[in-house]
Amino acid sequence: HTLVLSEKGAVFAFGAGEEGQLGDGKTRSQLLPIQVLGLLQGTPVKALSVGSLHSAALTQVGGRLFTWGSGECGQLGSGRANYQVEPVEVEGVAPFASVSCGPYQTAVVTHDGTVYM
Repeated sequence: HTLVLSEKGAVFAFGAGEEGQLGDGKTRSQLLPIQVLGLLQGTPVKALSVGSLHSAALTQVGGRLFTWGSGECGQLGSGRANYQVEPVEVEGVAPFASVSCGPYQTAVVTHDGTVYM
């Protein structure tokens, strides 16, 4: 799957979506870009990253982290092992400066250089 960021910070997704990794509230693939729903709508984003079956976004204001898709290995950081079909905020540690997803993990870095995985 692929995420793209508009000039205004809106997030769009397309490709495989069987685990909810497109963030459109469904578990199906999309051939054309669709806007990511939920808490990210109207919240400008500055950075995106994708793993094999999950996605992550950092907001422009406050460096808040949102994740969605498969959480079977804990990669969403939400404490839930199931999948999320819309973005869920990872609470407790923001603000973050950057995010990077691997196949089954998510890493974030704070402004002081602290890394969380």
